[in-house]
Amino acid sequence: MYETKSKSLWRRMAALCAAAVLALTACVQCAYAQEKTVIPLGQAVGIKLFANGVLVVDVSALEGVGGKSPAQKCGIREGDLLLTFNGKKIASTEHLQELLRQNGTQPAQIELQRGRENKTVEITPACGDDGSVRLGAWIRDSMAGIGTMTYYDPESGSFGALGHGITDIDTAQLMSLGSGSIMETTVKAVKKGEKGEPGELKGDFSVQRDVGTVTVNSDGGIFGTVSDSSFPVQSQAVPIAAAEEVTPGRAVIRATISGEEIREYEVQIVKVYHDEDTTRNLLLRITDPELLQTTGGTVQSILADAGITLGEQDLVYPASEEELTQGSDITVRRVEVRNEEVRESIPYTTQTVETDALPYGESRVVQQGQAGEKVTTFRVEYRDGAEYSRTSLGTEIARQPVTEVIETGTGGMVQYNGQNYTYSKVYQMKATAYTTEGKTWKKTASGTIARVGAVAVDKNVIPLGSRLLIRGSDGSWMYGLAVAEDTGGAVKGNKIDLYFNTYRECINFGVRTATVYVLD
Repeated sequence: MYETKSKSLWRRMAALCAAAVLALTACVQCAYAQEKTVIPLGQAVGIKLFANGVLVVDVSALEGVGGKSPAQKCGIREGDLLLTFNGKKIASTEHLQELLRQNGTQPAQIELQRGRENKTVEITPACGDDGSVRLGAWIRDSMAGIGTMTYYDPESGSFGALGHGITDIDTAQLMSLGSGSIMETTVKAVKKGEKGEPGELKGDFSVQRDVGTVTVNSDGGIFGTVSDSSFPVQSQAVPIAAAEEVTPGRAVIRATISGEEIREYEVQIVKVYHDEDTTRNLLLRITDPELLQTTGGTVQSILADAGITLGEQDLVYPASEEELTQGSDITVRRVEVRNEEVRESIPYTTQTVETDALPYGESRVVQQGQAGEKVTTFRVEYRDGAEYSRTSLGTEIARQPVTEVIETGTGGMVQYNGQNYTYSKVYQMKATAYTTEGKTWKKTASGTIARVGAVAVDKNVIPLGSRLLIRGSDGSWMYGLAVAEDTGGAVKGNKIDLYFNTYRECINFGVRTATVYVLD
């Protein structure tokens, strides 16, 4: 079995009054060319809507069935639209009941729509205490109520109504329209809004005689075509203004709050909204004393009447329980609170490890460093789309950094003339040449005779007496074995001066880059 709920559709007076302005402004922006004319109405109509499938308004446990109900077990939620049962399109609540009776308690498939996503769930119906087959879901397939026809286009026969979409009273979701119609109606009474209770428009309409078809249910209202030539009330068509032509100031709205009479009431256009991302077009202040006296109430009731739904975090000034007086303004600030994550990189550290497996001065990466990541969660409050406050809820390490490990050489081995030599250090140096040819001095700083193999160094870099092997860094030349025996005023840092026998050899050598091994 299924369960159904039935409640009135719209009980909001101010929405009925304001729709004639709001929906007409919406059509200014998107529906008609600049020179188009329509008839502004404010005429009360009865409205019937049938869902495209059946809407789940609640899920609950079943009496006589232990644990969760079938709907709860398969994940059906409030707000889901049930489209098919075992591949058959669900036409109504009664149709679903018949499909359940035929299926019994055998496993079945239900296709449903959740938001913009369609999915299929497996469900096994159960028998209730009365023996009927049930899902454990309260469902609804239709709605009916009174609304206001905003405008009528006699040329096309199209109309717009309400100025806001029709939503389910239990789920607050826009109803997925399967079919719908409008009917003539007579307003019988207006229940004035009171503290904690919105106002209510009451009337009679015949569900047997349709005067038009509803084809669209959107955030901007309902739209369709009129099929009865005697409906609606005919009056003078007026040109539609461009959106930029609508400005704050005095205006009138048309509404039916008694019988079938359409009357005009004074209002003030406080603000015009041009944001395409919002369904709100105008902020109106009701200034007509009669309309205030007939329909006025608390801030809460006025907002409900205008079809404005407040979220749990939204702010309203004055307070929702306060009563309004003529000319009062109501300010609603939309508040959204959500948790947001901010991810930041954690730099990695570097560790150096000495090894004699590499030549001195050489290095290699044995473990690549990787940055870590930390995640800070913030509670962020937005008011009217702009950030208002931000509070840290804590930080977690999502990924630890990986230390980069670098090995640096402390020794090694080099070959020369077929013989292996071990070395403790290696330098890349600028090499120059010198000779004692034609000189009177022949001795080095160490007191030895200058000769090939005796080289000058910076003793702060390479101590005197060190055994060396010297060759070109590019491998194109070889000086060979040498001893650090001499110094020089220009030999500072990573420089080395090589001895040659003749001045000509020095000129030919010039300045080169040398690899200098300090041998053990």
